[in-house]
Amino acid sequence: VTINGVNDAPVMFSPAAISFDGTSAGYVDLGDLDIMDGVAQYTFETWVYVDSFGTWETMVGKRTNNSDRALAIQSNGTSGQLGVAVSEGHGYTSGTLSTGQWHHLAVVYNGTLPTNAERLVLYVDGNQMTFSFLGSVPDTTPSGSSSRLVLGAEYNSPAPGGGAALPMDGSMAEVRLWSDARTQAEIQANMNKTLTGSEANLVGYWDFSEGSGTTTADDSPN
Repeated sequence: VTINGVNDAPVMFSPAAISFDGTSAGYVDLGDLDIMDGVAQYTFETWVYVDSFGTWETMVGKRTNNSDRALAIQSNGTSGQLGVAVSEGHGYTSGTLSTGQWHHLAVVYNGTLPTNAERLVLYVDGNQMTFSFLGSVPDTTPSGSSSRLVLGAEYNSPAPGGGAALPMDGSMAEVRLWSDARTQAEIQANMNKTLTGSEANLVGYWDFSEGSGTTTADDSPN
């Protein structure tokens, strides 16, 4: 994985993006984040730029199998539809994501609510996407998982570097992880702003500001 400076950054304050070449050698391992295991709420945000879609191309994955999956964001086919999953609950969009353009994605998981449509929500550029569901979104994410949060691909093994698969062809900028279920208004108000890193409920913040190299820092208090 190479961290490249971006001329047309997705937000005016974002200094850099990660470029993925669509091969299994290109991904970012953010580690086994226990803050996503056995929880009833979280919000994951990032900016993505897709060069091309492949079937089940993985933008974000924290899983070694379906039963320990805390989060997966994948392409559903090659036309730009997306799939989002927590454990055995899957949501699929009919709307599409365009290639060659930056988009903001926000996945809001809230297992305290009664229905699949309330428990798992995807916003693209601040607008809620309509999901068709398969399976049941659980009331908490899997607990005790050794799965690692990976950007640009996913693991089929808990070991670092083990079985990276289904790689993304495109770029990603500024990843945010919150411990609460953010509202649409909160997402819209903050998606084009740079964070300080000390915001309430912010538990992960990677802005890729290093500009080069093979590591990136978490700028949240976590």
